[in-house]
Amino acid sequence: MDFPPMQSQPWSAPYSVRASNHPNEVGKGCIDTNVLAETTTAEALPGTSNVKEDQGSQHPDTMEIEKGLAYCSEGVTTIQNWCENISERIQELRAMLASSKKRKERSSSQTLRTPPFALDLSGTSPEEDIMKGKTTHASAGGGSSSGREATSQRLYPNLKSYIVWVDVKGRLPVRLTGNQIKMGILKPVELDSNIIAATVRLLSEFERNMILHRSNGASRHYIPPEWTSYVTAGNFEAHISEQYFKNSPTGYDLTTCNMLLAPVRFGQGWSCYAINVPESTLTVMDPFLKADAGNIRIQWHQITARKVLEEAIRCFDIVRSVDTAETTKWKVNIQLLTEVKCCTWDTGIYTMTCMRWYEPEVDVSIIRLDERTAYEARKQLAHDLINMECNHAQLPHRLPTST
Repeated sequence: MDFPPMQSQPWSAPYSVRASNHPNEVGKGCIDTNVLAETTTAEALPGTSNVKEDQGSQHPDTMEIEKGLAYCSEGVTTIQNWCENISERIQELRAMLASSKKRKERSSSQTLRTPPFALDLSGTSPEEDIMKGKTTHASAGGGSSSGREATSQRLYPNLKSYIVWVDVKGRLPVRLTGNQIKMGILKPVELDSNIIAATVRLLSEFERNMILHRSNGASRHYIPPEWTSYVTAGNFEAHISEQYFKNSPTGYDLTTCNMLLAPVRFGQGWSCYAINVPESTLTVMDPFLKADAGNIRIQWHQITARKVLEEAIRCFDIVRSVDTAETTKWKVNIQLLTEVKCCTWDTGIYTMTCMRWYEPEVDVSIIRLDERTAYEARKQLAHDLINMECNHAQLPHRLPTST
């Protein structure tokens, strides 16, 4: 039978359904209501079919997307770590390059040996410069003084620290750089053993030059501090102690000497031991040895003085080829002062002054070394060390030219 045409109504079903007398009979143009219900439900809710079966699982596409995002996050983290490592390596390379440039500049500056003017080691004005004598001609050169100073500072940044200004050859060599002279002599610090050793070489040179004005030869022998340090340190070998006298770089005959003077170190300070051979006496001159200083310092000098006296006379008699004299009857004279005679950092200057001017008939304990006098003595000492005859150092004169 023919159906009447459908009239469109809002929200009406797309098909008209008639009732069927048979459960399985579906007419032409008709649709089973059960199938329609299942189809309609499936189309109306796409992706919700079998909801009860897939309710506890995730969609495959979503899982793949999440895995991709995780991989991307790991990749970004790895790239960041690589970038940080590369940045650190770049910083290390920059530091290595800067260090290499500094070493290259120092190496190139050390190959230069001749500045255009005399260095002012004292830090004073040119009028008070201690560099005189054979170094005064070094200031002659073209250009202004400021230009020469700028050139020297540019080419010689570490000049004073490595140029040797005092070089004494021999069995007991001594070498002093410009920095040692400036910081160890011209500054208010205690003189070290190396500077004391150089000063003893200077005093021996003075004695050698004084022989020309005497008829009986040399009268004073200055014992180097290397010997006193070796003897007073503890147990020592007698044959090694003898070598300090046999190979002493004096330049004169020791057999004519009647006075032995030695610098002895006590703690951080220095003392002068004067051995008068004809009168069989040893005089201890310590600038800090006050009468009320206590017994420890006095006892130390009593023990040390006997040890130095016994070994010095033994070595001296071997050099003179005479029988060793008995020293038990010798007199040890320890000078006790009423006041401290110098600053704590000037004991070396005080000791060198006593060694230079000591005489048995002169009481040097009355000497008072104030700071101004000590500073002038330091300047004079630096000048004398640089200009002494036994100094074999090649002092700088001028900068090398491009021609």
